[in-house]
Amino acid sequence: MKHRILLHFGFWSVYIVLNAYISIGLGQSTSEMEYSLWVRFLRSLGSELAVLPLKLIPTYYIFYGLIPSYFYKEKYLLIGIKAFLMLLITVVLHRLAVYYIIVPALYHGDYPNYANFNPARILYTFVDFLSIISLATAIKFWRINSQGRQREQLLIQEKLESELHFLRAQTNPHFLFNTLNNIYALARKDNKQTAKVILKLSQLMRFMLYECTAKRIPITQEIKVIQDYIELEKLRHNHLNLTWKKALDDKNQHIAPLLLLPFVENAFKHGASENRFSTTIDISFLLKSQCFEFIIGNTKSDDTEEISEGIGLSNVKRQLELIYKDQYELNIDHSHDYFSVHLKIFFNNRVYSNES
Repeated sequence: MKHRILLHFGFWSVYIVLNAYISIGLGQSTSEMEYSLWVRFLRSLGSELAVLPLKLIPTYYIFYGLIPSYFYKEKYLLIGIKAFLMLLITVVLHRLAVYYIIVPALYHGDYPNYANFNPARILYTFVDFLSIISLATAIKFWRINSQGRQREQLLIQEKLESELHFLRAQTNPHFLFNTLNNIYALARKDNKQTAKVILKLSQLMRFMLYECTAKRIPITQEIKVIQDYIELEKLRHNHLNLTWKKALDDKNQHIAPLLLLPFVENAFKHGASENRFSTTIDISFLLKSQCFEFIIGNTKSDDTEEISEGIGLSNVKRQLELIYKDQYELNIDHSHDYFSVHLKIFFNNRVYSNES
């Protein structure tokens, strides 16, 4: 409120000072020229201050009377008619105030010797009032429009944030569901690795619950989570050939948390878990000149069913669209014996086409 009051005070202060200065050379009688420029400016400034309330009344009547009552109901014609009538009333009041109060008080001590309601004088007063009221109203509408756009952007942002939180909330139960199925399979076989798997799972869940609530985490931390998950999976897969490549030119680069894990889960689910023979999983993390590439591929048997997009893949695709819109490329390749994902994220905000 204080900021708004200062803005309004500053606007009207600048207006009356400029108008007083312009009025020194306009509409003053020859007798006024015998006074110094400073005296004439002060008299002109006093005149502007005297009639300022007559300009404030229609302006703020439009601001806080007509606009709230009719603008949002799209009754624009009614606004125009009422504003015009108010303007005419204040013009008449202005002419009366000038003739009977302002001129006698500031200049001659008597009523001026001219026709007060001369058409030319009325037109001049009308244009003077109309110009400043129109300018103030235009600024008001600009602020309304600007605030409306800001509110709209805020609502859109809040909606996207809510959707993103929902997607991330889905990730944890989905991951937990898949891992518990794996633990159940080990427990049924009385596998000695069951306890280690549960311990690894608790460590991962601790990270998901307490450490990945930030919008961005260091890319090295995201890779560490994937490494822990792979160690968890290796405890129960003996027929696994894993190749790993990591080359980062900026270890301080940040990325959205848990964005890559669903792809790794998918590789183990449809590669190692469904393949009765030796399975190969290839993973690469490459970061160069703010271009991050994540590549993962897994072999699969010929009788493996076509991999469909479950909660994990569809979830991560939507997160990419929300977080890195126009800053990523995602290519998923299906073949009869190999499934691969190639993700690029451009952290320097450049827009790349799919063909680049």
